[in-house]
Amino acid sequence: MEEVTEYYSSISTNEIKPTDEIKLMFDLVNYLNQPDKNIDIANFLENNNLTNLNHTYILTNLLNCLLKSDKYDEVKKYCDNINPSNICMLTDFLVSMHDKNNLSNLEISLVNEHVKNPININILDNLIYCLILQYKIVEATEYMNKIIEIDPDIQLQNRNNKMVLYYFGQCLMTKEKYTNAQKYFKDAFMIDKYDTGIILSLTHCLHLQKKYVEEEPYLKILYDSDSTNNTYLSYCGECLYLQEKYDKALIYLQQISDFSANLISLDYLCYCLLHMKEYNVAERYLYLAYNKDPTNDLHKYNLGICLCNLGKYDKAEEFLLKINDRIEYNYINEITVCFANQNKFEQLEMLYRDLNKKTPNDEYILNNLGRCLYSQKKYTESEENLLEAKKCCLHSNNNCQTTKQIILNNLILCLLQQLYENTSHKFILKIIIKLFLKYMNNTYGYI
Repeated sequence: MEEVTEYYSSISTNEIKPTDEIKLMFDLVNYLNQPDKNIDIANFLENNNLTNLNHTYILTNLLNCLLKSDKYDEVKKYCDNINPSNICMLTDFLVSMHDKNNLSNLEISLVNEHVKNPININILDNLIYCLILQYKIVEATEYMNKIIEIDPDIQLQNRNNKMVLYYFGQCLMTKEKYTNAQKYFKDAFMIDKYDTGIILSLTHCLHLQKKYVEEEPYLKILYDSDSTNNTYLSYCGECLYLQEKYDKALIYLQQISDFSANLISLDYLCYCLLHMKEYNVAERYLYLAYNKDPTNDLHKYNLGICLCNLGKYDKAEEFLLKINDRIEYNYINEITVCFANQNKFEQLEMLYRDLNKKTPNDEYILNNLGRCLYSQKKYTESEENLLEAKKCCLHSNNNCQTTKQIILNNLILCLLQQLYENTSHKFILKIIIKLFLKYMNNTYGYI
């Protein structure tokens, strides 16, 4: 204490305030690496009637040295007179002493302070901290919402407590302030990088902002923590699917053992398999999705497409015709393939005649109707519709050369077939038609 008192006595009280003097004394003992002498300073403060000074640095050192000396009664003496602005520090000491009664009393004191100063952020901040330390989450959330109403961009003092950060982030999420919530979740994560609850909330927050690339490494942490967790596998797969990384998404989605609580993941798995054109594998999962929700038009549609690509046209037709919302799910191309490959040209004709009434002068509909009539050997009607399709194509904004070529080739083929039916030189025309089909290189038929 000799060096301290000597240093202290050399300070002019006219130039430096008492709080600054005491702070310098603490600085000196810490510099001299003699923390035990803080007790001497505490005695000095008491002897000089300065125990009510409310300076954070002074109180921190003073209460620390008293706690280390097991002088809890003296700590409480200081706590009884402490200013609410230093509550954050005080709650830490009360927790270290496991003094829940004092925390409860502290809560009452802070609530009273809040009533007097309802927009004081520091009081609200410390009240939230006090409640969190008592695990009064509901009450803490109510006060968090009050802070958000005052200033959603507030930077809390108690940013070293992961629970405060986590629940404040949750409150911001309910207000759809995702950018702000993200900051709190990230700060909480920096405190504890193994808390899966925090990581899940952070990934959910990033997901809602469509920050899939930023979300991915956090999901990897979850997966590494438990590679059999269906929820983690589901989130990983969905994130990768939304980035169109279908092959990587499949790695996670195909590991899910039970889809009963992960129906959306089952859908994503089916989408990935369809994108990858793995129809044989997709069929099994699509039937599983359909059986879980047979009223879902999307399941019927995807199953119909898959079966169509597998050549199972009768089954594909069955599911496609079950679709209720035929405007949302435009399955005309698929049902055309199904009908055509089963030689169901009459049904196909009825379909396109109905479409032609609803949407006249459409080159696609007219071409397919003409092609369907051609397959039934109704060449005259086929020619009429194909000529109409050719005219519509010339007057439309459609600049697709392939479409125009298909319509023209269908028309030429129809005319050749009519010549073949009405000539005695069938052998020559048959050769001409064969050569023409070879020359067209599949640029004919349905569009």
